[in-house]
Amino acid sequence: MAVGVLIVTAIAVQQQVSANASPPGTQKQGERPDKPAMSPKAMPPQLVAEVSIVWLQPAEYQAQVQVQAYGSVEPHFEVDLTAQIEGQIETVSTQFDSGYHVHAGDELVTLEDSEYIAALAEAKQSLAEAHVALLEEERQGKQALLEWQHSGLDGEPDSELVLRKPQLQAAQRRYEQAQSAVKYAQRNLDYTHVKAPFDGIVITRDVALGGYVQKGSAIATLQSTDRAEISLALSESDWQSLPDMTTLQGQRWPVTLTHVESQQTWQAYVLRAEQHLTDETRQRRLIVAVDNPFEQTPALYTGTFVSAELPGQQRNNLWQLPSTALSPRGEIWYVDDDNLLAKFSATPVFSRDNNIFVSVPDALQDKRTAVLAKPLNSYLTGMKVKIMELDRE
Repeated sequence: MAVGVLIVTAIAVQQQVSANASPPGTQKQGERPDKPAMSPKAMPPQLVAEVSIVWLQPAEYQAQVQVQAYGSVEPHFEVDLTAQIEGQIETVSTQFDSGYHVHAGDELVTLEDSEYIAALAEAKQSLAEAHVALLEEERQGKQALLEWQHSGLDGEPDSELVLRKPQLQAAQRRYEQAQSAVKYAQRNLDYTHVKAPFDGIVITRDVALGGYVQKGSAIATLQSTDRAEISLALSESDWQSLPDMTTLQGQRWPVTLTHVESQQTWQAYVLRAEQHLTDETRQRRLIVAVDNPFEQTPALYTGTFVSAELPGQQRNNLWQLPSTALSPRGEIWYVDDDNLLAKFSATPVFSRDNNIFVSVPDALQDKRTAVLAKPLNSYLTGMKVKIMELDRE
């Protein structure tokens, strides 16, 4: 984009003396002889202003959003493992200690299970007995129906007890109850084996070999390693510089994370956005993520404080101007086709490197325009100017 520095001179307007004005000391017909002659009053010349002008053509720029959130890296999941049953700790895995990586399904501790094995066996015995009772009741119900049919009586029996329908329903319910009891006993037995629910890292281990836990006792705290998330609070102007959420999520919008102390960087992407304003900042948060944070170089640990940099969306029909081009009243001044000063109100779409980017008015979108780089408060709309020099290179 070519930038030319031009000297603009306001044309001085001077009132000419009338051609038929009377010279000093002369007398017109009808004038009193003792009246002194009037001399014309000269108009003061207008001041000359030297200004810098930037020649601009609308273009497409990419907004750059700098987010200094100092947010903390958080795990995708964090869970406090608790005992679902009571019992004595019988074994502890050698990998079950703070800092160790564990995989989904890994057995961390086991509880003494003889009581739960016995309870399961008893439940299975009750289930078998309930099954036999159900089969016997089904047989008796069929026999009762045959006897009624051969009795020679018309219609239905006066009571359902004759055909043993209530007895059959009760036997069916006892059988279903016995099935549930077996499932419950089996689940309690399974709970004697405490396993990792996902791939993660042991943050704390709260039990030891030989210890006794009650139902609800803390066993460990685990954090998942599949993904790290960072919550960034963005201002309204930041949101306006970004694409819509469909684009941000669909294109896995890139984000650069920087450690605020070591300046190490990681590549992240936009994951989702919260749909409410926080009570503390009254801002809406954007959630960005890093997959497999412990496999990055360097590893991205939870609790790390980072800043985030996001590229903004492409914006068309913008002018790139020095920040001084915006007057204190929020106006952009330019020279129109008639060499007259004109202006329009503008709000920068975004700013970068001491430059502002403003939307171009519709009337100026298809043309090259001379914009004042540093307007003065004394300028007036419609002021006549003359471009003394022009550098189009």
